[in-house]
Amino acid sequence: MASENMLQDLQVLKILRDKNALNGTAYFEFHPKILKSEDSVWNEGSIYLAEAGFDFFCECFHRSNREFHSSSRCKYNGEEIDLLTSEIEDFMQAIKEQPTRTLLFSRHSGFTERTVWDHINEACIREALTSTGKGLIKFLKKAKNESGILWVLGM
Repeated sequence: MASENMLQDLQVLKILRDKNALNGTAYFEFHPKILKSEDSVWNEGSIYLAEAGFDFFCECFHRSNREFHSSSRCKYNGEEIDLLTSEIEDFMQAIKEQPTRTLLFSRHSGFTERTVWDHINEACIREALTSTGKGLIKFLKKAKNESGILWVLGM
């Protein structure tokens, strides 16, 4: 049975859709349309992922767009959205087949120390990552079909 602290820690892996649910500013924003202005944030239609949650997927973003940097804004076009979707799908398939701690952290960038996850077993991390990955994939596919672009607004 999962402890209350463990469940609370796993909350950083949940995709948030309501900007009013954000606590602080340590979030990555994913926006599926043209930005209203160069410096716009917390845009209507965006989803958000806490820094510690994004950390697990960061390498997928690097592999699919050379311009990506976690502290800036990066626009993905249709082809790059496809690459990103494939990267996340490959990650999801890999952790389904072999949910080792090494593989669970294989796309982890190191924003947060891996040791903060030591008290959470692999099965719980995998379940949370799988849920987040599926949500990201669904959002990416919708962005590609509707606008053909995705903005990733780093911290």
